[in-house]
Amino acid sequence: MVDEGGKDPNKEEKSEKEEYPLSSADWIVFLSGEISDHRTRFLMLGAIIVAGIFTCIGCVSALAVTGTIVSTCAAYLFLVYIVVLLAVLFWKGSPQERTIEHLEKIREDVIYEDLKNSKDILKRCEDAGIFKQKKD
Repeated sequence: MVDEGGKDPNKEEKSEKEEYPLSSADWIVFLSGEISDHRTRFLMLGAIIVAGIFTCIGCVSALAVTGTIVSTCAAYLFLVYIVVLLAVLFWKGSPQERTIEHLEKIREDVIYEDLKNSKDILKRCEDAGIFKQKKD
């Protein structure tokens, strides 16, 4: 749509976005939000695993009271499952943790002005695999 002055408002809006990319403060706010989102997902996964561990402990306790051979085997299987869940909970090499570390490093570089250009910040985010930019 063309306005009365003969200028295309969509074209004007696009050129403004190209001329004024995100400032350093905008990048810091954006990256802080992303870090918060990733931490929330990571903590939610941990809460689910802890709930599973408590459920398994309850099952092991109930099976231990009956004292039959089948319940003893089932109790051992639940104990193995608990150990596996604990290993997953405390495993430090999770992709979520690595993503959080990348985001924090990029945010620190922006804060300490090691990264000033929006294109450089975007490139670092893409290299870290945090998000992909659409190619026009």
